[in-house]
Amino acid sequence: MSFLDEFFRKAIVKRTSTALTARKFIRILNADSRVNDNPAEDSTDIDLAGVTGETLFGDATGPVGSNVVEKVNGASIPAAGALATGNAAYVSGVSALTYSALNLAGGSGWVTGVLPKANQGAQDMGGDVTGSTAAAVVEKVHGASVPAAGSLTTGNAPYVSGSSALTYSALNLAGGSGWVTGVLPKANQGAQDMGGDVTGSTAAAVVAKVNGTTVPTTSSTDVGATLKVSAAGVAVWSKGQGMTTAFGNVAQSATSVTLHASTSTRIRIALWNDSDSILYVREDASAATTTSGVPVAPGGTYFITDYTGEIRGIWAAAGSGNCRYTEITP
Repeated sequence: MSFLDEFFRKAIVKRTSTALTARKFIRILNADSRVNDNPAEDSTDIDLAGVTGETLFGDATGPVGSNVVEKVNGASIPAAGALATGNAAYVSGVSALTYSALNLAGGSGWVTGVLPKANQGAQDMGGDVTGSTAAAVVEKVHGASVPAAGSLTTGNAPYVSGSSALTYSALNLAGGSGWVTGVLPKANQGAQDMGGDVTGSTAAAVVAKVNGTTVPTTSSTDVGATLKVSAAGVAVWSKGQGMTTAFGNVAQSATSVTLHASTSTRIRIALWNDSDSILYVREDASAATTTSGVPVAPGGTYFITDYTGEIRGIWAAAGSGNCRYTEITP
């Protein structure tokens, strides 16, 4: 006889005073409070209708009519009477449940997965971003405050205005190294207008003056011409037309003599030492000496430009030679 057979046999004998024979099958009925033994089928029908007063044990305890579920599949549950609204039964041990609030920070034993955004409410924001997750406002960037929009000026940008502040403004090119550093590549620069001696632009410059003196434009007919000052602050292209050439001779002398007087319009003068002695030339009105003048060898020529004053000279020795000059003036 199995344990279940023995259990039901004893229970039925106790409640109905009916002796039972061990059978292979036991059928539990609830009809007319009787026991039907069926030897032919080796079974017993047990009808529990009207049977009361049996005491339960295991997960449920107490009488059948007023039992208490103290466990759920072996896990104990605390008794009611002092429960807190919102609590639920959570595992607190290998075979125990305890009523408590959901511990969101309790680890993977408490919460897993991600709560869908549709089930989340807007959260308040703090720090650089204020407002809520549904209407966030970036008031700072990494701790630096940024002015609110609403009256911004086109072209402005947020520039640092304090140790922890930004302000919208135009780029201050003259603000110093805090504003601009480095050199803008020429590929990113536009042509600039020129002024003064040079006109046009940096992309097409024209030298209109030289140190304040106006320079005229040229043409194909000016090939070979040079610039010549025609008036104060004005120059002209000239091939020598209109220039005056003066020739002269000064006899060789062992004492200082004037080779040529001053000429205010002199352009240049050439001095040829046509003698067999060294000629010493001095470009001022002082007496020339063999130690103060520029030596010109016999048969040599000395050219003077950009000097209009008196020219004096002296030979190393007396003789029958000459200083032959050619002076050019406008």
